[in-house]
Formats: sequence, C-alpha cells, structure tokens
Amino acid sequence: MTNNYRAPYLSLISAVLVLVLFSFASALRTQAQTKPSPANTNRLAHLNVFAKKVDPGFESRLSMGGATMFHLARVLPGLRLDRAAHTPAARLARATSGAKSKSKLLSMLADKADADDSDRGPVPVNDADLDYVFSHFSGFTQSETSSAWCGDNVVVGYNDSGANLRTFIDQVGGNSFNSVGVSHNRGKSFAGLPYLNPGPDPAVFLAGDPVVVCANSSHFINSSLYSHNTFDNQGNETSAVAGLAVNHSQDGGLTWGNPIAIVTKDGFNHFLDKEWMAIDSRNPQNVYVTYTDFEVPQIDPLCGGAVNGGILSPDVRLEMVASHDGGFTWGVPVVIDNRCGLDSFANLSGTQVVVGSSGQIYVSYTSSDGDSAEIRFTQSNDGGASFQSPVVVADTTAATAIDTGLQGGFRTNTFPTLAVDNSRGPRRGTIYLTWTDGSRNIVPDLSSFVDLSYSFGDIVLTSSSDGGKTWSTPNLVSPTPANFEGLGRDQFMSGMAVDNRGALAVCYSDRRNDPNNFLVDHYCSLSGDGGNTFVDIRQTPSSWVPAHFTDILINSEYLGDYDAVSADATGAHPGFFSSFQILTNLNPDVFGTRLKLN
Repeated sequence: MTNNYRAPYLSLISAVLVLVLFSFASALRTQAQTKPSPANTNRLAHLNVFAKKVDPGFESRLSMGGATMFHLARVLPGLRLDRAAHTPAARLARATSGAKSKSKLLSMLADKADADDSDRGPVPVNDADLDYVFSHFSGFTQSETSSAWCGDNVVVGYNDSGANLRTFIDQVGGNSFNSVGVSHNRGKSFAGLPYLNPGPDPAVFLAGDPVVVCANSSHFINSSLYSHNTFDNQGNETSAVAGLAVNHSQDGGLTWGNPIAIVTKDGFNHFLDKEWMAIDSRNPQNVYVTYTDFEVPQIDPLCGGAVNGGILSPDVRLEMVASHDGGFTWGVPVVIDNRCGLDSFANLSGTQVVVGSSGQIYVSYTSSDGDSAEIRFTQSNDGGASFQSPVVVADTTAATAIDTGLQGGFRTNTFPTLAVDNSRGPRRGTIYLTWTDGSRNIVPDLSSFVDLSYSFGDIVLTSSSDGGKTWSTPNLVSPTPANFEGLGRDQFMSGMAVDNRGALAVCYSDRRNDPNNFLVDHYCSLSGDGGNTFVDIRQTPSSWVPAHFTDILINSEYLGDYDAVSADATGAHPGFFSSFQILTNLNPDVFGTRLKLN
C-alpha cells in the first residue's frame, strides 16, 4: 500500500479526529464559561517558525519522534489548552483516564516473578483500553520502546499519542507524548500508566523519544524530547525552548517526579533530537545523555556563518551532557562531532552512548550522504570532558528506496546500536555495534524515482576487543533463510544488550515470514560466543501489517526508530527483556518478552 493510496483515507480520518478533539475541547470550555487564555495556545508554534528558516527537506533528517513534533505543530495549530477543572465532563474524564493510585498499581503487579526467565511469549505492556476512552476514530500509537531492568523491576518507556490527549483531559498542566509500563515481576506482567508526568507547567511539552535507565531496583530515569514556550496576553509567542528532560521514579516506576530540563536552547533557532542515555553501573551517580542539535544556518561559530550554495541547509552538532549526582543536575554540552550546511539527504545523527567497565564513555552514530553512510565511533576517557577523534567503523548503505522509504511507505534509518560486555566472562570489555545495512541485496524498482532500485536490509554486527581502535568485518546476524521464496526481506530497527554472563542479544523487526516482504515480525538472535553464532527466537505469535495511518497525531511515514532490549543492570539475573510494538487491527501496542540463552 503506497503513500498515494493512503492519502485520501488519511486526510478523511485526520479531519474527523481533529473535529472530534476540537469539539470536545470546546465543550469543556463552554461548560466552564472560561475565557481562553492566549498563553495556552499551540505549544509547538515555535517549530513552525524554525521550519521556515531551513530547507523543505529538513524533516527527513529527523528521528521519527522529532518529525512527529513538527507534524503536530501543523495538524493542531489552533488547539487551546486552557482547563475546565470543575465541569461534570472533566470530572468524568479524570475518573476514566486519570493516573491510577499507587496501591492499585501495586495490586496489578502482585504476581511473583518466576524462577525461570525463559521466553513465555509476548505480554502487553501498555493499557490498550485507554486508546478508546475518548475517541473511536483513532487507534492511538504506542511504539518506539526503551526498557530498563534492575532486579525484579522492569520499566518500559514508549511514545504514546493517546497520552497527549489524556494529559489535556486530566488537566495536569503540561502535555506528554510519553507513557510508561511497569513490571515488578521481571516482565511477567505490566501495569500501563496513562502518561509520563509532564509536571504542572502548562508551557511544557514532553515529546517522546524515550530512553530509560535504572540505578537500582527503585530508581529509574526516563529521558525525552522537551519544549517550553510562552505567550503574551495578545497570543504572541515571546519565548521558545528546545531541549531535553528527564523524569525520576524512586519507587520502581509507579510514580514519577516532574520533568527536569537537562539542556535547553533557543527554540526559534535550534531543534534537539534523537537523544540517548546511559548510566555508569559502577557508579550510578554518573549519567550521560547524547543528542543531535539541528541549527538554523549562520549561527554556529564552528561553521563560520557559511550557507551551503545559498540554500538554507541546517548545521548540526552532536553533543553530550553529563550528570554526576544521579541525574538531578547537569553540566554544559560537550561537542562530539559537527557538520556544516547539510546537503539534501545528508545527515549526522543517531547517537547511542554506553559506559564501559572502567567508566569509559563510548558513543556511536551515523554520518550519511544519500544512500551512503559511515558508522562512526568515539570515546571519552575523562568523564565526558572531551572526546577523541571519531573512528569510521564501516561504510554502509541505507536499506530503503531513498525517496519512498521501506515497502509499506514508512521510514527507517542506519542509526547504529551500541553495547559493551561488562560481565566477568571471557569477553569482558568487548564492544558491539549493530545496524541495518542495505548493500547486500539491491534490486531494480521503478517506484523509486531517484535511483530506480530497492535495498533490502540486513542486520549486521561488528565488534572490537581493543577499546574501539579496530573493528571486525561486519557479518550478518541472521541471513535470509534458504527456503525464502521472495526477492528479499527487510530487517530493520535493531536493539542489543549483553547480560551478566556475557551472552549477547540482538533484537529487530524482520519480514522473513512474508515472501512479498510486507508483513512484519519481531525476532531476537542470541549468542553465547561473542556473535560468531546465533540462535533465532521469533517473538511475535503472528505477522502484522505495518501501518499507522489511522492516527492523526503520528506522521504518516512513522513506524518508530528503535525497539530496545535490556539486561538486568544489577547483574542479579541472566537473560534479557525485549520490548516492541505489534499492530493488531491497525492499532499499535507495546509488548515484551523475557528470554535467555540456555
């Protein structure tokens, strides 16, 4: 199904849902007889200002979470966010969708963890019933998952378009595009929260791209994209902040504190995207967040004010901020890499950060020009005060028809996933990198108007045993099955972790079960010998259709950028927890499985 085929249905569904949302908001305001406050109009208005300062292809460089923010800024330009706290409709809304009490959440998690951590099939992470409380016109999207596992507790963060509506209805103050699923029995069952706490400030917007880490079984940290803007009494936007924020939980994910902005920049001239977070297991006081800073042209002193051929191509920096008190206060940004005047289809983004067994900070990312890209790696040995010159790990090719995306009309990327073996096993200190490479199976395709070809993606893996100085030749994690009858199958969106025994898990989306390369499954490949051999485990009970066009709040090319896999950060239990999305009747939800190598 192509984008052109979907377009009329998407427009119809979008128009209907916007009308429903606006009508409901208007009813609340009418019942309360309140005057709309211009200070609470479109919280993402500054993104429309930013977009006018850069070239039209800018959004193609963003993560899907970032692109969705710009999409929201366009589709909800007139949504007013003033509250009607005491109306019957508002009280009903709170009773229906409000955050469950801590005691009720605990009762939902009463089952004890099993001694056997083997795969028992996918369990639901989010509360699917919340999707249809306020609207039957949209299958709200829960996807793009990150998980953290400490002891008996697992917390999964994910993008949730329904949370955006629920934070408005619940009148909590800010808006949130994030939700959280919580397990206190090692992933056997989950309680899904309706949203991640955006705090009481109505100018705050938590915009997704979650990454979750844990310091211990009680203390979890969730990072996400963040914006904050203010208006004067005439409705003119007076300030805008582009940033990143973290929320802390001190009770294993059941309740969350207000967001803490960890880096902020002028939102009219910067957009911060694709953050990643890591915590030092030796000293959990040390927390690190990397991200991409897209800048309007001619403001970055590192670029000398240059404009690329007269085109308003953005400049870009990769940066990191560090905390040395457990994530409550943060230092100033440190530059990792930068590019000036990005050409069309060029990018520098996709950082991931991990911490080695002696406190080394490792960072991987992608520098791309069209279909061609470099996987880069760098490190800091001084706590993030400075970074070494990047090493090119490998050249790669994007898995896509460059102008149309993957089959089904959704985008993917070549962003690498990074992991390090901090176990006491024989491969302690080994660094692993995995990503999607499209160089091994390229076929003619007339629907790609740029290069008339389609690149099927393979998940590849490389490793380094000398601290990232040299890397092995990238090899396939799971080759195309010998009995596959089609021209090829896509693999994309890999996650990776190493457990306390040194076992390696690489998890990813895969189309091996459909010779037409359309339906999607999720697989994990487990290795006990450092990635030389793998055992594949199918995690989805059946294949699903990749489509998000029922959801107005999601970019129509959205399928997310990542689904993560985690190991127990305390080292108490072997094995892995893998979280991922499944679309059931075109409604995306988050599921998870426990698995380990026997």
